[in-house]
Amino acid sequence: MAYATLNQIAMLLKVTPRWINRLVREQGFPHEGHGKYDIVKCVHWRIDELEKRIQELQGGTLRSSKERKELALAQKAEYQLGLLKKELMKVDDVIILLDKIFTLIKTKLPTNRKIVPNLLVVKTDKEAEKILEERDNELLYELSESIENIIRSLGKSDNQDKDIIKPVKATKRRKTK
Repeated sequence: MAYATLNQIAMLLKVTPRWINRLVREQGFPHEGHGKYDIVKCVHWRIDELEKRIQELQGGTLRSSKERKELALAQKAEYQLGLLKKELMKVDDVIILLDKIFTLIKTKLPTNRKIVPNLLVVKTDKEAEKILEERDNELLYELSESIENIIRSLGKSDNQDKDIIKPVKATKRRKTK
């Protein structure tokens, strides 16, 4: 039997000595001891490994690409079904929805300026808190109803007039103490 050093085996197989050490640790590359390698066993091992890789590439990759394609088609069908059932929304529709909601909020917020004259004539902090709390509750109630209407309008099917969102009763203004 002919033996070779780590560097000689690495040169023979056209790899680095570090790679040979990794193969010994991780994949069972044959060695007879520290720095001693049986040339015939090493060459046979390398040939076997290359044959395995070729088989994987020929059969395994084709199989996995078919599986990946089937998975992608299944995910696409699931996505389209979610859109049809109105369980999913396209990003563009979400952007439109958020734009409408933020526009609504912007239009409602300036109405808080209308309460400033009322706040100027109050005598106690409690009265001011009561006025602000009532206005906040009114604003939140108006916003929740308006947002619900916006969502319902986006939830209408093109062919049907049914809502996909179950109507939720808006909570009325909270009573202040």
